[in-house]
Amino acid sequence: LNETLSAVERLKSKLENDIKNNKKEAKIIIDIEKKSITLSQQFTEVDVTDFNSIKFIYQEGTKIQKILKAEVDVSNVHMLERAICQSTVKINFDKADQFLTNVKAENDQIYMKLSTSLEKDSELIFLSTFMLKSLFTDKIATHNNCFKNLSESEYDHMPSRQFEDLSKFEDVTEAKSNPINSEVKVKMPISAKSSQWNVVSSKINNNVAGQATKTVSGKPVSFSDMAKKQAKPAAAGVKRIPFPEKTIGQTNRPHCFFKMQVDNQPPFRVVFELRPDMAPKMVENFVKLCKGLPNGRGYNGSKIYRAKDDDHLLGGDFENNDGTGGHSAFEERYVLAEQCPLRDHKGAIRMRGQERTMDGRCKIGSQFMIWVGDLEYKEYRFTLVFGKVVEGFDQLQEISRIKAVQKSPTSWVLRQTVNVIDSGVL
Repeated sequence: LNETLSAVERLKSKLENDIKNNKKEAKIIIDIEKKSITLSQQFTEVDVTDFNSIKFIYQEGTKIQKILKAEVDVSNVHMLERAICQSTVKINFDKADQFLTNVKAENDQIYMKLSTSLEKDSELIFLSTFMLKSLFTDKIATHNNCFKNLSESEYDHMPSRQFEDLSKFEDVTEAKSNPINSEVKVKMPISAKSSQWNVVSSKINNNVAGQATKTVSGKPVSFSDMAKKQAKPAAAGVKRIPFPEKTIGQTNRPHCFFKMQVDNQPPFRVVFELRPDMAPKMVENFVKLCKGLPNGRGYNGSKIYRAKDDDHLLGGDFENNDGTGGHSAFEERYVLAEQCPLRDHKGAIRMRGQERTMDGRCKIGSQFMIWVGDLEYKEYRFTLVFGKVVEGFDQLQEISRIKAVQKSPTSWVLRQTVNVIDSGVL
């Protein structure tokens, strides 16, 4: 008994140290999670020519991945422990003493559930199952090759590998030492030195072929700031795409309609002209939802749930009608939208972005936004616009003046009911 008490004291000391280490590791994991989220956001917004920032994100992401390798192993051990807890063991004698044979107990067996509770079971049973779980866990984690391979497989598919696309920048040191050949070794069209990056100057020097360049000084402009720059018609000498208003004749563009009603007032019709030539995926999604799907998804019966005075309307959440639901017309809840060149403008209809990918593109569901105000400040390179209002705009502008009530940080409702009582394609 004295030896058992001594062993229990040592075990107690070991378990207390394990608890302290677990608390420290938990704090480290929380800090890593916050850092990973910050890096992901930076990677989404980083300027593709900001080499130093991209290199920093890649290096930090690699560090996080190495730290999480150990955490993956620990997490799998915990999963193994939980699996063992849900199991039952059978204990029997392999080689019995002669006395047991004499009393005919050599074939006795004990069946024991390893999921025990100190409130329901005795201390001896509880400690026995704890020791059995520890022995099984240690043996499987140490000697089972399938379990070891599981850790390696999960490590290869960790979320931190979202930074693997940045591996192309590992050769930067060699590129810096040989800037002449840097275009061959670095796949992106940038120079090795940030001081050598040039942008088109906002001033036109007529003495030098009508163009001028200037060296970027200070911190490079972020992708978000670049996207918000207003378009300069005078500088648009070469168009990368056909002019949006000339690609498909207006008579050939599809038109969808909403029949809308405010409370018990007479209903009115809103007609949208859509642009499948500029945003085929978004147009297909909107048309299908206007027609209605066999499974019940569609705009018919949905409500406008949010509005801002002479600015915009939000709708399309046919699930919850408060901005927290909605589903695309496809199998996935959210689908990747095109990078559409149509601009946000008064009268435009666009999809509401629900998720953002690592490269800055948006995923959409069924929620849409209609601009009813002037939008000089909404000048983006790519948008989620896919059409415009060609009938019923004045009524929509009146609806925008209905006050909205915020139910939660992500949900809204209007003080008056604005229903889409019918929808379809003309």
